[in-house]
Formats: sequence, structure tokens, C-alpha cells
Amino acid sequence: MKGHIHGLLAGGLYIICNYIITNIPCWHIRKTLYRLLGMKVGKGSRIMMKTIVTHPWKIKIGDNATINEYCYLDGRGGLSIGNNVNIAL
Repeated sequence: MKGHIHGLLAGGLYIICNYIITNIPCWHIRKTLYRLLGMKVGKGSRIMMKTIVTHPWKIKIGDNATINEYCYLDGRGGLSIGNNVNIAL
């Protein structure tokens, strides 16, 4: 039963991240919402629209990093992105 509830919560977070937050046009709001979900996002960093995110609480992004559109951030095993990094598709 516990695994079933965990799966439902993970599925709900996937929908929130990848169908709602990713389509918000203002990057300040997206960044704030990702932080509320546990993602650590450094000062001056931006996550552009249409970025797919799984397990945001296991993702850490350094300062002045840019994640461009249509990138996939998979935090299942933990993900750390350094300072001054640009990632594009």
C-alpha cells in the first residue's frame, strides 16, 4: 500500500512539474515553484519553458546556470549541475 501511495504522489508531482510549471511563461515564477518542490536552484540560474523534470527534490543547480527549452532533468539518482553551466538540447 505504501508503494502505491508513493507512486501516486510521484505521478502527481510529474504532472505538476511537466504540464503546469513548465508552461508558465515567467521564469521567476517557475524557479520559485521548483524551489517549493525541493529543487535547489542557485542565484541567477534560469530554467526555460518546456523543460521536463523528475524528482525535483534531488536536483541541485549552481549559480548562473541556464537550462534551455526541451531539456530533461532526471533527479531519480540525484543530479548536480555546477556554476556557470549552460545546457541545451
